[in-house]
Amino acid sequence: SGLRKRSAYSVPHQGALMHPKEFIAKWHLTRQELAQLTGKSADTVYHWFVEGSSQRTVPPEVTNYLCLLDALW
Repeated sequence: SGLRKRSAYSVPHQGALMHPKEFIAKWHLTRQELAQLTGKSADTVYHWFVEGSSQRTVPPEVTNYLCLLDALW
């Protein structure tokens, strides 16, 4: 098959983080697609990107998950 075994160095270390802004820019995704990937609502994802009092903090499990997806894709 065309699959190659990944080295241990290609997998992110525990605690590695990737912000949603960085992830969608790198992978050319929409916020709606990001919502689907993370299992979050489009409204929640919207609030990760806004500035000011309505901004929401991205949970660590999301930034860790995006880092893992980035390494696997």
